[in-house]
Amino acid sequence: MVQVVDTLPPALLRLQLQAHGIVEAAVDATMQRAAEIGQGTTAFNNRTGRLRRSIRGGLTEHTLTQVTGAVTAGADDAQPGRGEDWETPSNEYAPLIELGWSRSHPRPFIHPAFIQAVESERRLEYELVRRLAR
Repeated sequence: MVQVVDTLPPALLRLQLQAHGIVEAAVDATMQRAAEIGQGTTAFNNRTGRLRRSIRGGLTEHTLTQVTGAVTAGADDAQPGRGEDWETPSNEYAPLIELGWSRSHPRPFIHPAFIQAVESERRLEYELVRRLAR
């Protein structure tokens, strides 16, 4: 019979919390880096700058068992002098640019930025492990 342990020994709990903190920081940094890369894109015409300014990344959910991050675009903050529920054109514009529509081909800027950030983190991780192994 397998016994389920409800509590972890203090040393193991500390290790779990440290590991969770490291993962949380890594996910947050990767999402923020992807947002920075996305802000530098040339995939769309930056007439007003609103779409570019709306690109953000970071943690969206974090519990002891799960860490989730995201890169978003189009979710502008409410504009000064406007109600909090005022919808900006970039809310509708961002998916049209990223995914395309009947009159325009897709011009992805979030997905490539995310891939580039993740690959960058993988190269950094590989280099750190390689140097520590010496």
